[in-house]
Order: sequence, then C-alpha cells, then structure tokens
Amino acid sequence: MHPILIQLGPLYISSYTAAIALGFLAAFVYTGREFDRRGFDRARTSQLQLLILLAGMAGSHWLHVLLHWREYANQPLAALAFWMPVGRVYLGGFLGATAVALAYCRYAPLPMAICADIAAPSVALAQSIGRLGCFLAGCCYGAPSDLPWSVTFPPPAGQPGVAVHPTQLYESAATLLLFLGLHRYLGRKDRPDGDVLVAYAFFYGIIRFGVELFRGDSRGTWVLGTFSPSQWIALILVLAAAVSHRRLAARAQATAP
Repeated sequence: MHPILIQLGPLYISSYTAAIALGFLAAFVYTGREFDRRGFDRARTSQLQLLILLAGMAGSHWLHVLLHWREYANQPLAALAFWMPVGRVYLGGFLGATAVALAYCRYAPLPMAICADIAAPSVALAQSIGRLGCFLAGCCYGAPSDLPWSVTFPPPAGQPGVAVHPTQLYESAATLLLFLGLHRYLGRKDRPDGDVLVAYAFFYGIIRFGVELFRGDSRGTWVLGTFSPSQWIALILVLAAAVSHRRLAARAQATAP
C-alpha cells in the first residue's frame, strides 16, 4: 500500500489519481493512433475522447452515489462532484461513457460501430492500469483469505492487518489479458463492425462477476439477497453481449457475397 505517490509540503499526488490519469492517457494514445490509422477527422475524435472521459467520470461517481445514497443524503455537493478522485463504480462509468459516445457519434457524425470497436481495447487497458492505483490506495480490497498470495493492508484500509484477496490485482491482470485479446481481434478483417465492443462487454462481464465473488469491501445494497448490484449489471452485460453477437453475426452472414 502506497497511497501517496509524490508529496511536496501540503501538496500531493495520490497513487490512485496518478494511475487513473495514466490509464486515461494510455487510452487516449491508443485510440488516437487507431483513429489516425483509419483517417478519421482528428478534431471530432478528440472531442469524442474528451466527452468519453467526462461521461466516464460522471457515470462512475453517480452510480456510486446511487448505490450508497445514505452516505450522500446530507452531502448534495459531494454527490454532484464527479471530478473528485473518490467514490467510483466502474460499471457506471462504462455505461455513461457508452451512452454519450453513441450520442456524439450520431451527432458528429462518426461511424458508431467502428468507433466503439476502437475504444473497447483502450477501456480494458485503462482499467488494468487504474486497478493498480486501487491496490496502492488499499481500496476495492478482497475478502479475508489464507492463500499464499493474500495481502495485508495497513490502516486506513478497510480491513487493516487482515490478510485479504488482492482483488485489485486479479482484475488488473484479467483486463490486461482482455486488452491484448481485443487488440488482436480489432485487427481481424473477418469480423462484423461493433463486435469488438460486444466482446469486451461479454468478457468483462464475466471478469467482473468473478472478481466480485472475492471482494470484501462494501458492495452496495444486495439485490434479492444473492448478487451485488455490480454482479447484476455484469450479468446483464454478458446476456446483452451474447444476443448482440448473434445478431451481428447473422447480419454479416446475410450480407456476405
């Protein structure tokens, strides 16, 4: 655990903030390169990247507010302050960024499916880097564990002195592998447009559902006493992705020469 990366007197940069910023930077570089390779208008794609950043930050924070509304009931300004580096649920960011990106692509206009395919690998890359920040900050920790690779966080982490699953590293490693797979799939010519994003939603849903099984921090209000809200969203992503993949494949087959 190393929550403070750099400190100069009262000023400091947290490891979590640095990791999130590095993740966004990596995603911007990756998508910018892919957009340029395809000859897209740079001004429009830069606007799209900025909107995705803002919508992702807002969506991730506001879903956290929704799931922990009691904590924000008397803090309306904190509930609105999506730019602060605290209180985030990634799935809210993904849904918010996706909705805004699709709306902008329709307005710009930009080819929606191709833009989504380009963005998908970069999202997995940013997640992989961002989860390292979670590990250094001691947030998003796992349930108690006696496995050889379990870790112990000092205060003020949620379970100081207790050996827990390093769930942050589980997700970081899994999303890095997902990035590599999606990047390779993006380069294939025999896939329908939009299927890279669909593949991301399917496999990340599986990853997130699995990691949630080992989480030990507050997961919000459990639904029907079985799954956390994030697990339900992950299941919906998997099912929606499976249906979308079948439709894209059928459409591609129907239009094949």
